[in-house]
Amino acid sequence: MKRILYIILIFSACDPGEIPINPPTSELLIETIPLEPNYQNQVFYDLSQSSISSINTKSEWDIGILLDSNFKIILNSANFSKVWVSDYNFNDSVDIANAQWSWDAPSGNYDSLAFQSIDTSKVYILDRGLNINGSSMGIYKVQFLELNTSFFRVKTSQIELFNDTILDITLDQNKLFTPFSFSSLKVVNISPEINNWDLLFTQYTRLFTNPQIEYLVTGVLINDKTTQVAVDTINDFNQINYSSLSDYQFLSQRDIIGYNWKEFNFETNLYSVKDNINFVIRDFEGKYYKMRFIDFYNSQGLKGYPKFELEELIP
Repeated sequence: MKRILYIILIFSACDPGEIPINPPTSELLIETIPLEPNYQNQVFYDLSQSSISSINTKSEWDIGILLDSNFKIILNSANFSKVWVSDYNFNDSVDIANAQWSWDAPSGNYDSLAFQSIDTSKVYILDRGLNINGSSMGIYKVQFLELNTSFFRVKTSQIELFNDTILDITLDQNKLFTPFSFSSLKVVNISPEINNWDLLFTQYTRLFTNPQIEYLVTGVLINDKTTQVAVDTINDFNQINYSSLSDYQFLSQRDIIGYNWKEFNFETNLYSVKDNINFVIRDFEGKYYKMRFIDFYNSQGLKGYPKFELEELIP
């Protein structure tokens, strides 16, 4: 009787209809970003979708009004643009010979922005920078007449034309920043909604010191409101897994991925990718990814096509 009961207990613990569950797995992806050889494009990338969210030509916009920033403005530093906080009245003729220019620091820190705190009594001189052919896109006077969470009222004119215009810039509440062009005097629809991108592949202005030099570099800026990154220069890429995450310090510094994952050889005039730099990324959904660059050229040997490996880290 005991033997029969024992056999029944064994079989009652097993459901013949059960299907074994395989642990979740991730796939190693290889992605190529089309900045083009002259770096004319800005490419927004969404990690959770493993896809490009949008692409625009870098000269399409000049400033971005940040959504949650106490009236902060960023420059599109891909154009090498800069700002001078002048003492001119708006109708004055402007002499830029002694201008004291400021650039946005690529870190994204609010205290390092060229516009800094917006003063409605000030006239800002905006050098829109250079287009993709290296030609000047013009210099504008800009005065912010009214600031609120729905719109900015702006007065602007090219410095040599006195073609004054007053307009309202309506702020997009679904984006990290509202992009505006002083060429078209319109908000331009380039950036995805705030939760639909993590990485921006672009040129941007880097400030070097001792001596101070402003230089356009090509790299990656992050969505610093939704995305955080840790840099790993010690572990092999293949050894990084979910259990490693507690070892990392994640930062939201805008240029933490930056441009320095590659280097230029002046003898060969070629770029090469550093093989000891890995990035571990956390997105707004709380998912983790590891990423490393493996090339800067496409299959035809053209530069401006950064290629990277990307893999989600699964518990």
